Amino acid sequence: MNEETVSEQRELNEEVQLGNRVKGEIELPKLDLSQYIGKESVIVSVKEYKGIHGYYFEASTSEIDVLKLKDGQEKPLIVSMRYGIHEVDGVLGYGTGTKTLAMLESFGVKHHNELVGKKVLIQKTPNTKTGKEYLTFTKK
Repeated sequence: MNEETVSEQRELNEEVQLGNRVKGEIELPKLDLSQYIGKESVIVSVKEYKGIHGYYFEASTSEIDVLKLKDGQEKPLIVSMRYGIHEVDGVLGYGTGTKTLAMLESFGVKHHNELVGKKVLIQKTPNTKTGKEYLTFTKK
């Protein structure tokens, strides 16, 4: 990650003091994900990050819809997925037998940056712990 990317990330984060404004669990608006299942898209960006558990990259699709928020604003809906990058003895790569390597191989690429421009199909994946469903993508 270069210095410019780090600077951009800092600009996106703003420290706030929420105090008593946080009231606990609230009901969020529901979005019917089924309308997006099987929709075609393309990976338009791959960004690299270093998190508390190491390196990873995030692949994101083009806009698949525009959501209208309660306040009248519009927000683009994209699908993003994160994949781990391992480090062994200072060398970065994709672990043998990992989901990351399997995904890259399914797209016929050797490096995650080669994913840009690849066609994908939108799908729905449940989180087994929470029961919530999320939009993901697979190779078209």
